[in-house]
Amino acid sequence: MASRNQHLTSMNPMQHRDTTVKVRVVRLWCVPPYSSNTSKPNPGAVAIQMVLCDSENCTIGASVPSMYLNKFKGSLVEGGVYFISRFGVGGSGGNFRITTHAFKINFQFERDLTNMAVNAKFRKYIGTPHHAWTQLSKSMLEA
Repeated sequence: MASRNQHLTSMNPMQHRDTTVKVRVVRLWCVPPYSSNTSKPNPGAVAIQMVLCDSENCTIGASVPSMYLNKFKGSLVEGGVYFISRFGVGGSGGNFRITTHAFKINFQFERDLTNMAVNAKFRKYIGTPHHAWTQLSKSMLEA
């Protein structure tokens, strides 16, 4: 796993390769990818879109392309807390932005994804509004 743990506020495309982030999947959904030429869905192809949140309540959009769907679909769950490293970072432009963050995380095949064991104290906050990070003790987030 990468050596540096970084908050999402300081995320940028130039220094993400040696970075690890600790995030919670706030929302997760599947969407059909659209061809940039025809604006029609590609039958059978699905991509995963997510909103991730760190311990400072900073949110960022993330996506898993359809070609990596089989690798990630059983690993990611809404409400899960993960250490993520070896990912791509790109601009979050366009007509539809998942969050107000300037960048988004793009999952790549060689990424590292470590699911944290969610203890009973944390589990009661999963699915609560406004991400509920402020209600968690610092020791739970740094464990």
